[in-house]
Amino acid sequence: MKRLLGKRYRVAATAARATLRALLCLVLLGGALGCTGFAEEARSERGPAGDAAETAQRLYDSMEIVFRRETAGIDIALEERLMLISHYEEVDSDRRRRFVGRVVPIGRGGMGVKIRAEYQNEEYADDGEGELIWRDESREAVEEEAAPEELRMARMVERVYHGGTE
Repeated sequence: MKRLLGKRYRVAATAARATLRALLCLVLLGGALGCTGFAEEARSERGPAGDAAETAQRLYDSMEIVFRRETAGIDIALEERLMLISHYEEVDSDRRRRFVGRVVPIGRGGMGVKIRAEYQNEEYADDGEGELIWRDESREAVEEEAAPEELRMARMVERVYHGGTE
């Protein structure tokens, strides 16, 4: 029971869970809106739902062209999810990265791309057997290195989308 301005209020557990769910949804929505992309250009082509699907497909096709040209190749292509994952490529002798790209909605009907670089280090396993394994690096540790590459790739997708060379 809480006292607020001299009055007593009871907060049920279900109400607290609903509030937490709403806050989580707002955080996730904020993350989606803050992704790398070019919403203004794609937003101008907004129209009926068919146009949005066509724009999303064109963005996916443009992203596929860039991934084939700029990465070690495409490992996973999920066209129904508008998502591509590249093969890992060597960065250093014991470090590698891959790119994950998605077509995402961006505020007021716009579309954009979100490209993330994921890095891994080769390390010895903690199980005491001395086996080498790949461990993911935290986003915070690679943010400064990854951000320029992610932006470069997103801009290349933008150029291809607007009729640039393949």
